[in-house]
Amino acid sequence: MSYTNASTLYQTLISSAEPSVENQLRAFEYAARSKDTPILLRLLALPNLESDIEEKISKRSEAEILAAWASKSTRTTEELITRFKNESRATLLTQLADKANLPTELYLTFAKMGKPTISTTLLKNASVPKEAKIIAAKSAISGMKGSSTTQSKVSALFTGQDSEVVSAALVHTNSLPAIAALVDKVPTEQYLNAVNQLVKLVEQGREYLGEWYNSNALTSVFKTVDAPAKQVLRELIKREDAKGSLKYASSSVKNLINAPDIDPIDTAISLIAGETDMNEISALLKIVQGGGSRYQIKNALQLMIANENSSNQVLVDNVRELDYNSTPLLVTRIKGDMELLKQIFSGYVDSTISDLVFIKNNTFQPNACGDGVDTRELLSEICKGNVPNMLSKTKLARIAPKELIMYADVRTSLENLSLTAAEYINENLGSDDNAWKYFENLLPDWSNSLPALIETSKSFAAEEVNK
Repeated sequence: MSYTNASTLYQTLISSAEPSVENQLRAFEYAARSKDTPILLRLLALPNLESDIEEKISKRSEAEILAAWASKSTRTTEELITRFKNESRATLLTQLADKANLPTELYLTFAKMGKPTISTTLLKNASVPKEAKIIAAKSAISGMKGSSTTQSKVSALFTGQDSEVVSAALVHTNSLPAIAALVDKVPTEQYLNAVNQLVKLVEQGREYLGEWYNSNALTSVFKTVDAPAKQVLRELIKREDAKGSLKYASSSVKNLINAPDIDPIDTAISLIAGETDMNEISALLKIVQGGGSRYQIKNALQLMIANENSSNQVLVDNVRELDYNSTPLLVTRIKGDMELLKQIFSGYVDSTISDLVFIKNNTFQPNACGDGVDTRELLSEICKGNVPNMLSKTKLARIAPKELIMYADVRTSLENLSLTAAEYINENLGSDDNAWKYFENLLPDWSNSLPALIETSKSFAAEEVNK
């Protein structure tokens, strides 16, 4: 907000160590009328703040002000609970739960409210103590209904959390994808707890294995847990199959009945990370590609990218198996290899990859990924293939269209970079009617770049003049 001279006046009146009650009152009345947050915060910091004024400030709705009020060292647990136990504004409470350095008692008060949005905020707040997060985990997970995105959301929320926090969530989850996201974050001795929770949800009819994301979640849990827990899942699958409940479930679920306790695919994936011999890495990758799921293949390739002993060529050959998070890592890894970068771009152009290679801070960068190969040379090479049209649909065309025009075929330039192309043509042909004539005649059959067409047209025109 814009602070007036009046604001400055009242801040001055309460700037002494212990301003008078009269000045405190004047400053408060002005701040309350004007919603002047800095004055209210300065009042709260006063050691001699009049109790009636402090009481009025505590009833305000601004999260920043309430956080300052709650953070005062003189604040008692009783005061905090009294102020917030009946607060119903979820937006306000969520804002407060996101604040750092609040008293532990206040975080506990918020956690005990049992509101999923507030609890989720507490889990994301690094300042919240473990005891509050354990309580918050229960209500946060209860709001995570089963869907195609649940597993990734729950995994993101609980990655890095203390195992006690994860365990608290695990026994209160009400979806299979949530269990799949949590099971790899608890100690091995809790695998049976996770599986028993999954069994309970299925047998109580709260989760249906016919949903593809539930089938995937069950398979994911099976691959994570140890042999005793796997056997519990096999028995569940048999019972559900006997009831006809697997009619629409993924075929991979039934296959788990006879699946080995130690999956050779997962074993191969785990070995890739630490293998130093490329021949062995290639052999392990073939095992995964021969019988693994798309997820497992992506996982294997991700580990290969992180392993410095992996072959860049093999990774590039399998680039289409990578996901959008892994491909940039591969491109960064090979940024100094012109030939491999050409192979990446000759297959397809992902805008994220294009921007990573050519653009930084909305400017064209001279070297790929900042310190790789010369980007103009790379553009020249990859534009010899059927790539310019795709590049013209990325940020490159908006940030550095003239760079692209230098190497793209003339059709791409005219159809996709028309404004820049028009400026370039007018600038270079100017009023040379002969050059324009040759430009028009050569254009229908021209397959090279626009600059090359212009130079050829001007050259022919000059020859005609000199005859």
